[in-house]
Amino acid sequence: MDSRPDRLQRRNVEVYDFDGAVIAGFWQYGTLQWAEFYRYLFQFVVSATPWSVFSYDTTTMQHGAVCPSDVQIEHHYRSRAYKRDGKCLITGLKTQTYSRLQVAHIFPRAHDIEWIRKGYPSKITDDEDISCMGGPTKIDSVQNIITMRSDLHDAWDNYEFGVDPNNNYRITAFTNGNEDINGCHLQLDHIEDPKHFPLDDLFTDHFVQGLFKHLKGAGELGRTYEEFDDTFGDGNFDLSDAKIWGTREGKERLELELLGRLYDRRLSEQNAAAMGT
Repeated sequence: MDSRPDRLQRRNVEVYDFDGAVIAGFWQYGTLQWAEFYRYLFQFVVSATPWSVFSYDTTTMQHGAVCPSDVQIEHHYRSRAYKRDGKCLITGLKTQTYSRLQVAHIFPRAHDIEWIRKGYPSKITDDEDISCMGGPTKIDSVQNIITMRSDLHDAWDNYEFGVDPNNNYRITAFTNGNEDINGCHLQLDHIEDPKHFPLDDLFTDHFVQGLFKHLKGAGELGRTYEEFDDTFGDGNFDLSDAKIWGTREGKERLELELLGRLYDRRLSEQNAAAMGT
């Protein structure tokens, strides 16, 4: 007869991502409020699009209603950017309700792994509470945020123009149709606290991505983060494409991708083992 005492159940709540992988879990005593739980999740859930928590039936593998239906998810970086800037930093546009302004990340929020690989978290000097900066990665710090006119946000995310910190923050348009902003200078004089000033390294990174995507024509193919994501697609990729995997950058991306997948698999196996004990 096994005389060992029964082990206590480790978790009674688990959170799954869209693909069914466990991304969080804990033992709920019935005292944790939804607002607090969402605040915990913001520490490590990074997404380029809005997200919510839904009920989930592990038997049928179907999700139900959002939990709870009236939860208000606040992205602190937006309110901090509006408070710091109060205008479009490109054109100087001011609005009473910010209805024509949007907040943009300099370095893409969805590419947190690349952000960490490049060592950007250690360069953030923002002293705000870490929960307001996207967790330990600090990718939501105001040092990675600028406010701009709403119609410019998509163009910025598509690297259609960039800011050169080595030329007095001059704006260079890489595509046709942006003549109204080409040659302008980013308006940063109002930012007095250096801990809130956008990082030059991030502007340079974004600028180089724009060069790769819109200017470079001959020689080694430069690719943006989004294009590498498209290449990986649903998890399958063709290693015979020398234009991608024959480059130094391609080899580095492949190594990172494989390491990430091995880690995810090991984590899933550990979670499965823990649930089975």
